[in-house]
Amino acid sequence: MEDLKDIDIIVATRIDNHERAMNAFLMYKFFKDHTINSKFIFVEDSTSPILQGCIPIEDTDKIYFEQNGYCDDPGMTHELKEGFFRKCRSYNIGIEKSDRKFLLFLDLDCVVNPKQIIDILDKIKKKRRFGICYNGQPAYLNYNAKQKFADAPLFSTLEGFYPDSKLLEVALDNRRRGFPSWPDSLKYEHCKILGVNACGGCLLGMKKDFIKIGGFNENFAGWGYEDTEIISRIRILYGKSPSLDWEKDHEPFYRCENKEDFLFHFPHTKESVTSRQVVLTSNKQESDKVEGMNTKELTKYIKKWTWLK
Repeated sequence: MEDLKDIDIIVATRIDNHERAMNAFLMYKFFKDHTINSKFIFVEDSTSPILQGCIPIEDTDKIYFEQNGYCDDPGMTHELKEGFFRKCRSYNIGIEKSDRKFLLFLDLDCVVNPKQIIDILDKIKKKRRFGICYNGQPAYLNYNAKQKFADAPLFSTLEGFYPDSKLLEVALDNRRRGFPSWPDSLKYEHCKILGVNACGGCLLGMKKDFIKIGGFNENFAGWGYEDTEIISRIRILYGKSPSLDWEKDHEPFYRCENKEDFLFHFPHTKESVTSRQVVLTSNKQESDKVEGMNTKELTKYIKKWTWLK
């Protein structure tokens, strides 16, 4: 088993339905069964604490509950009434509560092979950088695959969900040539692959480096664009263009490069597009604002942020 003694795993959490509760249990149990010395910091942003009843929390792990306000406007959807999930704020609280040298920011619904984390960690220890602990290809499992994994929460189970390598290579080549989507003929039995250069869901780095870049941008509400913004912000602060190109210029990031180094995403009910649209527009504006800055402008902008002081 892989030893995660140097890493705090920070998970921003909101249990908004029973599927999320199951995903939290599966993710937590998977890492506890496949690693040693793992330490989780959950920051639950909601109207009431629920996570404690979903997972068999160990003494070394912590759950921090952050009350999220409630609006009684009858014209608003449930999600808007409860208040948008403050993902970036939760991550920053996790940074403040952490006491290990390295931090892994992991989405609640995701798992990766722990070996992928160690491989990236070893590279960061040799040359300080940030790391994306998968190959840029998130594998979205279907409900049948999720149930199979629940019945046998082993990494060997996940290996059974790998897409056919030959079909995947054809699909990747299509994407590189600019085809807009995966052909219907390349839909896989257990999962679908969305993207070839994804960067969210499993970000690793040194705690002091995350503090240096300003942590996570709390000008974002809910979720959407925050995972690409932090990548662009890091690149700009390192004197690079905001766009990350894995074939030409991917500094200052490492990424897993093996074909089987996926990030596996458990399925869950999604909130309505209408409710999310309220914040997506403002999130996109914030992301564009950051990406339009040079290093000097961005450094000045970050100094105005009031979190992680």
